[in-house]
Amino acid sequence: MTPISKKAPLRLTQPPSTHFLETLSGLPTLRAHALTNPSITHSHALIDRSQRPFYILLLTQQWLTLVLDLATAALAVLVVGLAVRLRATVSVGLTGVSLVQLISFTETLKMLIQFWTSLETSIGAVARIKNFSEETTDEVEEDASRRGMAMPPEGRSRVSETDLNGWPDCGAIELRDVSASYNVTGQRDGKQAAATKALDGVSLSIRPGEKIGIVGRTGSGKSSLLLALLRLLPLSSGTISIDGTPLHSLPLLPLRSALIAITQDQFVLPGTVRQNLDPLGTVSADDAVVESALARLGLWETIRDNGGLDAEFTEEALSHGQRQLFFLARAILRKEAGRVVLLDEATSSVDAHTERVVKDLIREEFRDHTVIAIAHRLETVADFNRVVVLDKGRVVEVGNPRDLLLQAGGRFRELWDASKQSGRQDV
Repeated sequence: MTPISKKAPLRLTQPPSTHFLETLSGLPTLRAHALTNPSITHSHALIDRSQRPFYILLLTQQWLTLVLDLATAALAVLVVGLAVRLRATVSVGLTGVSLVQLISFTETLKMLIQFWTSLETSIGAVARIKNFSEETTDEVEEDASRRGMAMPPEGRSRVSETDLNGWPDCGAIELRDVSASYNVTGQRDGKQAAATKALDGVSLSIRPGEKIGIVGRTGSGKSSLLLALLRLLPLSSGTISIDGTPLHSLPLLPLRSALIAITQDQFVLPGTVRQNLDPLGTVSADDAVVESALARLGLWETIRDNGGLDAEFTEEALSHGQRQLFFLARAILRKEAGRVVLLDEATSSVDAHTERVVKDLIREEFRDHTVIAIAHRLETVADFNRVVVLDKGRVVEVGNPRDLLLQAGGRFRELWDASKQSGRQDV
């Protein structure tokens, strides 16, 4: 097989898989717009195209089998002819053994060719895995290289993991002219292509223990701000510091371990409830602490009925709202790991009563922590110390939410009024 034909089966099986996943996620839309038949037709076309290399491979193997059978028949005729011609000097037993060996050798040769073609196809998959492992840079290694080589001498890291024990101890956050983008600037048609900025010149000072709400319309840069704090989004300019330490000078693993983050879609580990609550194994030895955290969020009875802390954890056992509360319990158990808490719509799937309970619990458990919360439901941050309104990656308004609500024509007041008109306090 040529190098192109080796990769063809792998390359052509991807479109059907992608199409099936997209169809499953968009099935209600397809049915609503009566597009099921075109989707089925497209699926058939993709399947036919993906099976073409395997069909050609099967035909090739059958052709090789036919050629080998004909060659075997010719050799058998030759052996029999020689045996008849030399019957006076050739043993009949040796002639029979020759014919048997000839037939078995042919079967072995056919199996060798079939296995060889399968091996060549499989080597294509192995080569892709090898290229991925060699060409994809490890995030930690890339960060270490960037901090050690690409940075100017005055900005190079002098902070090791041992120096970060107990960091951050206050939770003061400083953002200075922070800009970041998802698209890498490059050349397009011979001209420099400008990258779209997710954050554009953001400057903000957050005092230790302050509760900050981040609000804004969709695409305003709220989640990008949290990603920048976690160094999941690289900065194009500016600096972010926590307790006076620039984040770009810190190793990634201890930095992210010191920040307590609660997102909408948390990771679920294959394992027990205990392992999912405390993946690092720092507090799970004390069952009373874990049970207390779950009970305060109204989850302990459900988990106890499903087998307790050592039962296998499955997402199906909890509703979406209960899963958010479960991951909040995970954050509460880690509250001593740092002094900065990042919330990304942590209560978006719970009812109003549960949201109030969660707000009171966050205020109590993280009263000494700096909390930065992204909120689409504006009532969530109405009692925070300050709210930051973002628009197109820029900070357009900062202040106490109660004071901002009194400012006619203000951005926060505009968002609040718009949410009230839509019948809910979220944007």
